[in-house]
Amino acid sequence: MTMSQGLKMFLSHYGFDVEQEMLIEQIIATSCALFDCDAVYKKHFEYLGNASVCFKKVSDINCENWGARKLATALKVVCCPEEEDYFHKVLSEDELLKLKEEAPKYKDLVSKVHLHENL
Repeated sequence: MTMSQGLKMFLSHYGFDVEQEMLIEQIIATSCALFDCDAVYKKHFEYLGNASVCFKKVSDINCENWGARKLATALKVVCCPEEEDYFHKVLSEDELLKLKEEAPKYKDLVSKVHLHENL
């Protein structure tokens, strides 16, 4: 397999120095998945940032250092508080309880339609 300049630059951006002889199908597949995740994150970054502001205003939860996965999980909780999912793996028990209890306060701020369109 021959490595393109684009793949080499992409891997270098993430701190990987992959030589031509190291290039295998697994590295290419993983690079494609990483590229896709990066594109999705960039597409929804603003929406997640706005959600962070809502969490602070409505529930007084400081999301300043939260990553995209935690913000997206919190959005899912306020939109579908009745669902039981992997939420406890991402959010603390206190955060999860507070978001579920205060989910009705988010009704006009976060629409399920908008959430599904953007995430």
